[in-house]
Amino acid sequence: MNWDKIEQAVRKAIDDRGARDPAQRARIYGAARAALGRRPDVDADALARFDALAGRIEAGYAPKPAETQGRSRLRGTWNAARPWLLFAAGVLVGAGALLFADAIAVNSAVADKEDMFRRNYEATRAQVPVASEFLHEVADAVIKAQGGDRKRLDATKKFVALAKFDPDLAKNIPRTLPKGSAVILKADPFNFKILFNWPLCGTVSISNPDMVDPVRALPNAIGCPYFGLWTSGASRW
Repeated sequence: MNWDKIEQAVRKAIDDRGARDPAQRARIYGAARAALGRRPDVDADALARFDALAGRIEAGYAPKPAETQGRSRLRGTWNAARPWLLFAAGVLVGAGALLFADAIAVNSAVADKEDMFRRNYEATRAQVPVASEFLHEVADAVIKAQGGDRKRLDATKKFVALAKFDPDLAKNIPRTLPKGSAVILKADPFNFKILFNWPLCGTVSISNPDMVDPVRALPNAIGCPYFGLWTSGASRW
């Protein structure tokens, strides 16, 4: 459990809500403690540690002791106890409140990942037309073989690397495509399926989902293993 992140989340919740009053901060502590208590990996020791953390945070908001004299012991005792009484009340109030600390931490992590995903997508989207154009070049070579050089198709009765069908064309895979990009294909005298492997597939699944190979697509998964072109007769290959 990352206590530094939990403390940062609580402090951020206080700052975001402008919680200048001890009662307001107590509600935040209470909500965060309730959220923490719902986690399966939290025990009594962890809750006690959170209480200590909340006390340390609250201590930072306590006013400096006045130099004036004549203050009664009773008044001093009440002022010392007041933050913790408010904190105890906040635990009760916060039990049904939003899960501030966890929500802040989770939302921050999600935002970071969404931002990374968006940057990766934008960085690779321009390569989708490049890959598509090369797939059509391979398709042209396959169609040409189907029309007059069917012996070349003997090597493609099952999925093979492009280099096995046309070594020269395989050398011309655009260098701008993501590292590790490769083409496989399968063809007979009438149909074909030509596929690029995974490096660009996640981007294609968003920009051109119809190009994702339905046979090898992974259900309920982010990304995909293959995308490409195929004839209707080869759609289930």
